[in-house]
Amino acid sequence: MTRHHGLQLTHVKVLRFPPPENERPVDLAQRAGMTKQAMNYLLVQLEELGYVRRSPGEGSGRRISLTDKGRRVAQIQRATVRAVEREWARKMGTRRFETFQAVLKELADSEAGDEVSASSETPRHWKSC
Repeated sequence: MTRHHGLQLTHVKVLRFPPPENERPVDLAQRAGMTKQAMNYLLVQLEELGYVRRSPGEGSGRRISLTDKGRRVAQIQRATVRAVEREWARKMGTRRFETFQAVLKELADSEAGDEVSASSETPRHWKSC
């Protein structure tokens, strides 16, 4: 297994899906729910570790993209998430897992400023749980 020295849990906010590809730091910060200054702090670390690169953008802005090393980490992260999803679907059953994912998406959307649907009801198949 490949080791990725220097990576910290906070770096996941930058490397998570979808990974940055020609994105502005301010957009990454907004997506991660953090300040631009905090995001730039992480980006400096990831650039020094060789996971991202900054390239000139329009005007004085910079654009952030993954390096090959960063893409390998993103692939590992995505494969790990898929494996966990398959395992949970196997344990919970496909239908319950799909409902679980829908609820998580609703909650994530509500964190982004959207309201959770007031008409959402507990699915009938959950009532037996």
